[in-house]
Amino acid sequence: MKCPRHLRFLAPILALYIPFLLQGCAAPVIAVGAGAMISQDRRTTGTIIDDNFIAHKILTSIADNERLRERSHIGVASFNGIVLLTGEVLDPESRDRIEDMARDVERVRGVHNEIVVDDLSGLGSRSKDAWLTTKVKTALFKENFTGDDTIRPSQVKVVSERGVIYLMGLLTQEEAEKAREVARRQSGVRRVVELFESVKPADEDAG
Repeated sequence: MKCPRHLRFLAPILALYIPFLLQGCAAPVIAVGAGAMISQDRRTTGTIIDDNFIAHKILTSIADNERLRERSHIGVASFNGIVLLTGEVLDPESRDRIEDMARDVERVRGVHNEIVVDDLSGLGSRSKDAWLTTKVKTALFKENFTGDDTIRPSQVKVVSERGVIYLMGLLTQEEAEKAREVARRQSGVRRVVELFESVKPADEDAG
């Protein structure tokens, strides 16, 4: 029996909290934590589900294409309908084809194509990028928990590719500047690319 779409794409969100279960935390604490994280996200729950669906759809389309599957290493992130494509392909045609596939997916509002034409990265490079992503995310959490509540870490999506950090989210100007500052000062970061969408501060909206 197939899992309903809305449940299938909630799975990545819920999976974020599995490590806490392994550490013996009680289920109510997990539920509260998950609810707090989602409540801080400026996207609606429906948009969060859509973003997971978009990324899944693009990756599945690439995997189903034998030529692209063998000639590319692609990362896909979607935030508020804006897609970020990273990684490597062996020829320009594959780069263009993947971008076209992304733009054809329902509810995609725009695409940032950061795919490079080069040899495919190896396990070592990918492991470094995974570590760098974790490092930046951890730094954002530390910044928040040490008393600086300028930015909520759950509002920022962090992607790393070849030492370049991509930041996505719906942020105010002050929040965007803080996120950029935190990311830039992490060792190993070659460059920071901001792909934020700007929102007004809550006090301005209230006024």
